[in-house]
Amino acid sequence: MNIPTAQRRKLFISGGTMNETEYVTTQFAARLLDITTMRVSACLRDGVLRGTKLGSTWLIKRSDIEEYLLTRNRKGGRRREPAVKNKIVK
Repeated sequence: MNIPTAQRRKLFISGGTMNETEYVTTQFAARLLDITTMRVSACLRDGVLRGTKLGSTWLIKRSDIEEYLLTRNRKGGRRREPAVKNKIVK
């Protein structure tokens, strides 16, 4: 599936063609949220994202992913100074 991330989120939230099952795996949730599977697992362990664990597999309700998308704070990462070539100091 080669759909841009913003369009995937719109399809998901609006109940478009991607809304076929109620639960998704961490791998699919990571694709929807545009984060790594390790980050999804950390969010589940920390209670930031709700899910159900069956054995070693997490299952996440689509409604919980939608709630996470609407409430998360995307500051993310460290800020970098823009690269400056040949900076002249007077």
